[in-house]
Amino acid sequence: MSFDWLRNKELQCLLNALHPARVVGGAVRNSILNIMHAKTLNDNHEKNLHSQLYNCDLLDEQNAICTEEQKLSDSIKISKYQIDEVDIATPHTPEIVMKLAKKAGFTVIPTGLQHGTVTCVGKQVYEVTTLRIDVKTDGRHAVVKFLDSWKLDAERRDLTINALYVDAEGKIYDYTNGQSDLKNQIIRFIGNPSKRIQEDYLRILRYFRFFAHYGKQVDAKSLQACRAHYNGLQNIAKERCTHELLKLLKADNPIFALQMMNEPVNEQNLWSICDFPQPNLNKMTQIQNITSKFTAFCEKNNIPLKINLIHLLRLSTFIETFNQFSKMRLSNSQIRHLHTLKSIGTLKNLNEYLLSYYMHTADIFTHAIILNGENYEQILLKMIPWFDKPFPINGHDIIQHLNLQQNSQIGFILSKAKIYFCKQSVPISKFELLHYCETLI
Repeated sequence: MSFDWLRNKELQCLLNALHPARVVGGAVRNSILNIMHAKTLNDNHEKNLHSQLYNCDLLDEQNAICTEEQKLSDSIKISKYQIDEVDIATPHTPEIVMKLAKKAGFTVIPTGLQHGTVTCVGKQVYEVTTLRIDVKTDGRHAVVKFLDSWKLDAERRDLTINALYVDAEGKIYDYTNGQSDLKNQIIRFIGNPSKRIQEDYLRILRYFRFFAHYGKQVDAKSLQACRAHYNGLQNIAKERCTHELLKLLKADNPIFALQMMNEPVNEQNLWSICDFPQPNLNKMTQIQNITSKFTAFCEKNNIPLKINLIHLLRLSTFIETFNQFSKMRLSNSQIRHLHTLKSIGTLKNLNEYLLSYYMHTADIFTHAIILNGENYEQILLKMIPWFDKPFPINGHDIIQHLNLQQNSQIGFILSKAKIYFCKQSVPISKFELLHYCETLI
């Protein structure tokens, strides 16, 4: 059921062309997790069914069975863990991979031949890597040797849960006990944790990222090894560290992972070594609770607001000193988002909510409510008539109506018009708003 994506004709074509080839990594891990998730739903529904049938008469029992069976059928379709990328491993060398993939009709890009990686492009994009071992590493880069051993290829990977393979027929291959660790929610390095980390110090942040998404039980040796090698992160490009942190912050609940990262080691913690801002865990716990209630409230009352970019919302709670957000090599749009959020004060009344709604993007507005919105339930209910009313004018309308040239006055007039618009008890028309604009010149 959770390996339905494996039946994709294009993927099957590529796997057959590169035979013996297997899908490896995240797609396999998440599919196994979806199977476990469905089984949990199944077990829970069976318990509920037995509980509900306990005092039923025969007719009620039949109706209840039909209802619960439908609920069970629907629930098993739920995929909690997404399949975003499909990575493929094969014993074929990159040169042979390119030849076979081209013959099968794929566009081929020699992404990283020295590391055995070829990108094959059809309707989707597939990264194909030759089985390999690392023969020399410096904590950032590796010199590799190609081979034909699936076991050795698995053992050179970082975490047990990432070293799972599945072939075209759906048979799972597990050389490092990854399925057991998935079931028990243990995030564990393969083999010697210190050796795995010294091969690539970014694996420290990857460990915490995967713990945030999939872990509950701490593997003491893995955690100790991470802390023993924190200083190695100083040699990793800031962009790569930031990329891992943002992925970590997308987890359903990253609090425990962040708590582990917060604990000092030799009077330093991971944040100071990376020169990152430090999370305010109390604030993050607070918004974790608010986001759940906010989402439920909006769904119940058909309010068209959703919490997107959760990683930026959480990052905005970090305590910044010495302009560390800029040092993180965030994108310009991410930095603007964070700085805009910091500039928005407490939202206390309908007018302030409306101003924030019309002045900013939907994501910034939603984040501002979570961070600083007072009485949001009552006020959002009052805003319902406004949600389907976009701001009625733009700069072009002002130029045409007021016969203005393109100049700095337009921004000023537009800003004043938004303030006036948001002070009204109900949304006013384009005509009424342009009439107000006439009073500004």
